[in-house]
Amino acid sequence: MLKETVYSPQSMPNGLLSLIKAILVDFKLGHNLGRQLFERDLKAQYRQSFLGIFWAFAPAFVTAMLWIFLNSSKVITVQVTGMSFALFTTTGTLMWQIITQSLNTTMGCVNSGKSLLTKLNFPREALLIHAFYTILFNVVILLGVTVIISSFMGWHPTWITLFFPLVMLDLMIVGFALGLLFHSIFSMIADFSRIVTMALPFIMYVSAVIFPKPVEQGFARFVFDINPFTHLIVFARDIFTGQASQSGLMFLIISTVALLLFLVGLIMYRITMPIIIERMGS
Repeated sequence: MLKETVYSPQSMPNGLLSLIKAILVDFKLGHNLGRQLFERDLKAQYRQSFLGIFWAFAPAFVTAMLWIFLNSSKVITVQVTGMSFALFTTTGTLMWQIITQSLNTTMGCVNSGKSLLTKLNFPREALLIHAFYTILFNVVILLGVTVIISSFMGWHPTWITLFFPLVMLDLMIVGFALGLLFHSIFSMIADFSRIVTMALPFIMYVSAVIFPKPVEQGFARFVFDINPFTHLIVFARDIFTGQASQSGLMFLIISTVALLLFLVGLIMYRITMPIIIERMGS
């Protein structure tokens, strides 16, 4: 017997719980399709690229090596306590790339799949499965390369480093949540993706990725402190390098908020996608 599907003009005809249940069901139904989309794009991407997997981590380490060169050449002078500037920058770039790749990949996979949804009827959550596998693949490669490079920069893992995969998953959720929210709210505004592209480099410089948080009180210290990415980057770096962290509480608070935003993003994605697809098809 074929499955009967009832379409309603109401976003949540049977309440919030029924909507969440429907999202979970469609995640299960769309898993195989999402994985196939990931495998298709992965094969196409590296079949058409001479350097292949190199592009999964190259942008992050080009940025890191640039700042390491500037610091070693005394063009700029940055003092870092507890580790070398090279290790500080390399690990900070890893944390930042996990967040930004999660954000950009989520928006990219959904945007690229919307044209399919105008022609075929399949669970929309398949696009999110596609994004998750893509993010995980790129992040694992990035992490592996970072471990190798950091080993030559004086990195010595401790038992605390064993918890880093959980922290890495948390950073992925933060980026995923932002990607869902940005897509649901701003997907019909073409300029927004350009705004995000311009804003991210600026935010990176006030997130303790390249430069440590200022010690003295002032406007710069205030900007670093109110930036939630600062606490995420600092705590993740401390866990990766095995150092005692003072940002654990803030990390926990921000992570809890990010998880709530992720759930809100899923609901908004479910509600707004039919509207977006209808406008694309009209």
